[in-house]
Order: sequence, then C-alpha cells, then structure tokens
Amino acid sequence: MVRDADCFGPVVNLAARAAKVARPGAVVVSESIAHTPADDLAFTPLPTTRLKGFDAPVPLFEVARQ
Repeated sequence: MVRDADCFGPVVNLAARAAKVARPGAVVVSESIAHTPADDLAFTPLPTTRLKGFDAPVPLFEVARQ
C-alpha cells in the first residue's frame, strides 16, 4: 500500500527488519530471493531469526559475490 509517497505492508516490514539484523556492509535477503537462480551470487543461511511483526521465525540469507 502507498500513502503519501510511503510504502507499507509485509514486504516493506520484512525488508526493514532484515536490514536491522544485517552486518554493516552486508546484504541480507529472504528465503524466496535466496532460491532465485543467480550464477554470480552465493547465499549463506543466517540463524533463523524472530522478527518483530512476524508470527514465525524468518529464514534470512547473507548474499556475497562468488
């Protein structure tokens, strides 16, 4: 949902929460992105994390170039 040029919703919330658990300079993505084929990227699973606003733990992955 967009209101006054701001975006709201579960995807935006997930992105904000994932950014908070990322190490400085790291890129963290959700499981759906980590399972997207990418020849030049490696996805390392992070410990399953409980994120504010989500009922179940959320699998997150750190991204690195291969």
